[in-house]
Amino acid sequence: MSSMLRSSPKVVIESLFHDGMWYKGGICFLFGDTGIGKTTLATQIGRDLGYLMPDDYVGYIDFENDDNEFVLRYQKEDGGVIEFPPNFLRFNPNWANASRYLKSSESGKSAYFETYLKQEVKKAVEKTKDLVDYFIVDNVSMLIPDGENTQKATEFMIWLKQLKASYGNQKSFMVLAHTPKVNKYALLDANQMAGSKSFHKYTNTLIGMKRVPDYPEYMYLGELKNRVKEESQEVVVYKRVKDDVLGLHFEELGPCKENLVPNFICSLSDNAHLMPASSQTVYDRKKAVDDKIASMLNDDMTEDEIVAALNLNSRSRVRTVKMHMRKQGMQLLSKIG
Repeated sequence: MSSMLRSSPKVVIESLFHDGMWYKGGICFLFGDTGIGKTTLATQIGRDLGYLMPDDYVGYIDFENDDNEFVLRYQKEDGGVIEFPPNFLRFNPNWANASRYLKSSESGKSAYFETYLKQEVKKAVEKTKDLVDYFIVDNVSMLIPDGENTQKATEFMIWLKQLKASYGNQKSFMVLAHTPKVNKYALLDANQMAGSKSFHKYTNTLIGMKRVPDYPEYMYLGELKNRVKEESQEVVVYKRVKDDVLGLHFEELGPCKENLVPNFICSLSDNAHLMPASSQTVYDRKKAVDDKIASMLNDDMTEDEIVAALNLNSRSRVRTVKMHMRKQGMQLLSKIG
């Protein structure tokens, strides 16, 4: 073993996304809730790779959007389009063939529908075997609709690793996956991903994507597994923005501890005066605001006065109304009693 290690060439890890969250030759899973922006982020990653590596090609295997939907995402209001590098290649499955395959599958005359979709992935890799080394598959829920089925998830991962091995392990894959509904205040956990045990076992890196509670335009990424380095103890915060240069995309704001993400956002906004001590969590932050509201209500301040004094957002305004109504209700009950 020692002689083998000494004789082997030095292995250099080449990062493809954010300090090795996805690295060259690896399989990366990116999971998150439906509608959080996984497709937007994955497209952004592929486009950025294309610009950063002009001599390499990126293949985006898109099971999520048809051509019209993709155009709408990256069309400007004046009719122009957002530019993509020429080495960014997008593949769509042949849905006409897929529908026929599904009917055959239902009648028991052919293999399963997901087998056809896996063949589409394999076809995209084979057609570009001498050209594309980096593939993004959007998303695994189309390939194996029953993602919670451990056997199917395991079979898919073994198939993907075999496909990668058939090209000398030189191909790199980022695969998007979804997560069932979870408590919006729960911290990221690998078990939140559908089919998590099988996917987690075979993937090289695992990234969780989560919305920031009460801040819908913000999300963050957490590194939950990395085979070649220690996972980061901080998450990376992003803001969803849209402009005529990059279209809809995520702007990176910086790293912080996961339980302090709302505080981090407050520190960047006009609500910095509402930010609690750094040791407090999102629950503490909400409680601090509610306590201030309750105190002001006790001082007979009106709803509009409280909103203006604390510079509250719309969600906090709703809480103000509810607390105000509860207070009035209790006062009324005490008079009746």
